[in-house]
Amino acid sequence: INVNAGGTINRNGNDGARIDFTWAGVTNNITINGNSSIGILSVPAAATVNFGGSANLAVSDDLLVSAPATVNFGGTGNLTVGDDFIVSSTALITNNKTGGSISISDDLSFATANATFNNNHVFSANDLVVNGSNGNTVRNNTGGTINVVTIAPSNGNLTIENYGTINQSGNFTDNSFDAGSSFNNRSTGVWNFSRVGGTNDAQITSVLNCAESGNTFNYNGAGNQSVFSIQYHHLMISTSGTKTLATNTDINGNLTIRNSASLNANNRNITLGGNWSVLNTATFTQGTATITFNGSANQSITNAAGQSFSRLVINKPAGAVNLSNDLIIADGGDTDLTLTRGNINSSSSALVTISSGATTTSGNVNSFINGPVRRIGNTPFVFPTGKNGQFARIGITPSGGNAASEFTAEYFNTPHSNLTVDGSLRHVSHAEYWTLTRAVNSPTAAVTLHWQNSFSDISNTTTDLRVARFTGTNWTSVGNAARSGPAGGPGYITSSTGISNFQAFTFASLGGINILPVELLYFKATLKNNEVELKWETASEVNNDYFTIERTNNAEQFFPLENIKSKGDSRERTAYSYIDTNPLYGRSYYRLKQTDFDGTVTYSELTFVDYAGPAFPTLSIYPNPSVNRTVTVKLDGFEKNDVVPIRVIDTKGRQLYETSIAIPDGFAVTTSLELPLPKGVYIIHAGSSPYLTRRIVVE
Repeated sequence: INVNAGGTINRNGNDGARIDFTWAGVTNNITINGNSSIGILSVPAAATVNFGGSANLAVSDDLLVSAPATVNFGGTGNLTVGDDFIVSSTALITNNKTGGSISISDDLSFATANATFNNNHVFSANDLVVNGSNGNTVRNNTGGTINVVTIAPSNGNLTIENYGTINQSGNFTDNSFDAGSSFNNRSTGVWNFSRVGGTNDAQITSVLNCAESGNTFNYNGAGNQSVFSIQYHHLMISTSGTKTLATNTDINGNLTIRNSASLNANNRNITLGGNWSVLNTATFTQGTATITFNGSANQSITNAAGQSFSRLVINKPAGAVNLSNDLIIADGGDTDLTLTRGNINSSSSALVTISSGATTTSGNVNSFINGPVRRIGNTPFVFPTGKNGQFARIGITPSGGNAASEFTAEYFNTPHSNLTVDGSLRHVSHAEYWTLTRAVNSPTAAVTLHWQNSFSDISNTTTDLRVARFTGTNWTSVGNAARSGPAGGPGYITSSTGISNFQAFTFASLGGINILPVELLYFKATLKNNEVELKWETASEVNNDYFTIERTNNAEQFFPLENIKSKGDSRERTAYSYIDTNPLYGRSYYRLKQTDFDGTVTYSELTFVDYAGPAFPTLSIYPNPSVNRTVTVKLDGFEKNDVVPIRVIDTKGRQLYETSIAIPDGFAVTTSLELPLPKGVYIIHAGSSPYLTRRIVVE
């Protein structure tokens, strides 16, 4: 059937006017390019029926498929059905429209078994029902949209596979689910559920599956809704009203609360594997719930108003929790921040604030706050700080102030920019320091510094170790009132009380016993005249024995070149240098190995040079004159796998000695020659004509 532009099929007000496709085994093509109407459209035979065209087709009554037919809806025009779309046989129906839509005023009804409806565009129906048998499937593919009010498979199970978008404005009708139904929100699926009020079938928690990675289930009703007790990947709370959890909820992906909606945890725990986002004017009510971040990759917390939690647990097998905005740990009457595994990355614009009365665990080597932390209150507190994999806490014992007093701390596993000390100290740590500031009612305090392991290089905790405070121009001792723990850690040292000026704090040595290691300012390599010049400089050194220069061509296996004796102990800048006279061809990597008197070893960062070799082959002979008739011959710039002949002649042109040297891998070659010659002056030739020539004196 072809209806050309300007033509029409008109039912003339007769709802009984119909078109039946009754020939089995044939293909029927219907192209509607002129707007048309019919009362009933029916496929009662096992035929193939293809609809297309750019104009609209209005069916005033029912669309019926009562045989195992294949029905394809294409084109760009609208198909509207005034009553039901009834499938009463094992048919395959596909919406392949590229424009327009299919709109059913009442039900898409499966009155059969094993029928399939594939949707690839826009399809709308009032109800999705099963009034037949089992095995019927609705598949909404990527790019497809299904708009439906209620879903009620009451007489036969139904499978929904959603890879596109489902907009559901009604309930999963109570007492309507047939056993065996399965509604699967697949990896690319988005299911928007906007029904407010009403009762859903109790089986929805076993029928609805939203756990597959990538999918989103969105409670977007303009009012209060109950959140189904199922596992989610991405869970979205949107539009308006309060959405309330009915049970503890596991979210493998992201939780997003947006618009003016509110999520009420209803004292139910939330386990989150993805990002936490509270956007626009949305809110979250926690109650006594515990919120656990347990994702195996980086997670984030976003809330422009600042996100407040009590009973927050960080227990991640990998990755960190990154703050986009402030995080407030409120007093929930229990441990309010539990750090088990995984760090919290904070910043000056996304601060962690521990409220007055709130409690935290002390952190550990696998879980700490990597960035600034603020404590509100005037009670003793240990900041669970660290940086770049190094766990290092700082504690305060305030005196005075009140519940509104503030202390803010941050740890740095790098040396302070100013290492100058006053007369009360020998030196301060070159490895680390903490900043600690205060505000509001300004109490005084004692400060406790914690070391965790050998990184801090503590060796004497009793008589020599001190807490040092930075005054703005230099470091001064603030005492050693209490200490505990072995030198290798973990341990702590507490200052004297009554500190009233706060900037930075670190470990210090009273007499130089504590090492508090070398500070290397730079280490660099430069290619000059077929040699590599290595230079480095230290700002200060404590207990430093010597440096070893190491070289490699693969950044994996290093070989020593030379040991360089160091100053040992120095508070002044010291420069060092070394010349590699025989560099490798290609890219070479260099590093410094620094060895203390106690055998402790640390390494610098790598530096490298690229060396293509000399522009022309070269021959070097040394020592000259020779000693004990032994000379060293160095050949450079020859091709890989060359074999270079070496000849020694006297002043009369007579050849007295001959050998050859192989050039492996294109590197420079240095070898020793024993010359069985009497004293005198000789000429050494290398290579073939024109050969390289050097004069040698044998003594």
